[in-house]
Amino acid sequence: MNGESKQPLLIDWRQGDIILTPFHLPVVVARENGHTKAEFLLAEYGVAIVSQTCDIVKSIANCPYVQVAPLVPVDPDEVEQILRNKKPRLIIVPGLMEKGLAIDLDSCATVKKEVIAGNERLCGCTNDASQLMLSRALGRHRGRFAFPDEFNESVARPVAEWISEKYKKQSAQGELAKSIVEVRVSTDNWDAPSFLTFYILCDGPLPKEWPKEWSDAIDRVTKKASISGAYPDPEFVVTTFADISAAEYRASVQLDWDGLSPTND
Repeated sequence: MNGESKQPLLIDWRQGDIILTPFHLPVVVARENGHTKAEFLLAEYGVAIVSQTCDIVKSIANCPYVQVAPLVPVDPDEVEQILRNKKPRLIIVPGLMEKGLAIDLDSCATVKKEVIAGNERLCGCTNDASQLMLSRALGRHRGRFAFPDEFNESVARPVAEWISEKYKKQSAQGELAKSIVEVRVSTDNWDAPSFLTFYILCDGPLPKEWPKEWSDAIDRVTKKASISGAYPDPEFVVTTFADISAAEYRASVQLDWDGLSPTND
């Protein structure tokens, strides 16, 4: 083993760092006669490194590869949805904020560190807060729960559609929709549930007395989410991260907004 392989090749690189030049990513596209067939996906706008920083900075002798994800163009409406965690497969880090680009986690590829070395590095995460945000977004994308199709279509979709519909409204319901940062759901058994609880997590604090429009909205969403009869009538709990208990949070799972978008984005 030569001395060069023992030296960290990407010592200055960090998770979320960006390369803004075209990149070819290997993708397995078929298996023929017992052999895999690979092609190259052109990442026209560049890539971001999504491996953990501790792995990026290791020597190639101990860790020769990193994972990268392509950058894709996004319009202002998509940027808004991404920043609201409504598109888990896409991430925008501070280094991309003014460039109209996002990281596409559905198209990750593994490459040797030598392929990265020598490229110009653009810092993706400028502080600890943005690094934590990226880490959570990666975990959310890779750890999404597989909800039953019937639940997605008949129960969860009406909730997603209501939030999307009301978000841009200048009304009390619109203010509620704008404040929602996460929706989680809890049950005792997905095959034969005896209850369903939705936790509508808002960027608090919440008013001591709800506007009547909020109560009306929850009633309407409850009715829409109960139409199929396949699941118990859901209970909706509007709360904040400061108020939900650790037990309630751990016993619930976050909705997959990519699978619930009214436009199937």
